[in-house]
Amino acid sequence: AYNRSCEANGQYSAEQECLPVACGSAPIVTRATQSLSSASYGETVTYTCESGYVISGNTTTANITCQASGFFTAAPAA
Repeated sequence: AYNRSCEANGQYSAEQECLPVACGSAPIVTRATQSLSSASYGETVTYTCESGYVISGNTTTANITCQASGFFTAAPAA
């Protein structure tokens, strides 16, 4: 929440807007490409392994999502 006030010149103070929380740079995963280099709340970064590599078992892709806390869900283990 925010307040706007009437200024001496008869105009309202500057309007503010709500912006999504930023998680910042996505963690680097060795031998994988990532769909985004950084993300904000609700955005998902997809990692895709290079040929011949897997992430956490036998899968070649993994996702992390930027949460409202400003942190990503757990980074994929290479």
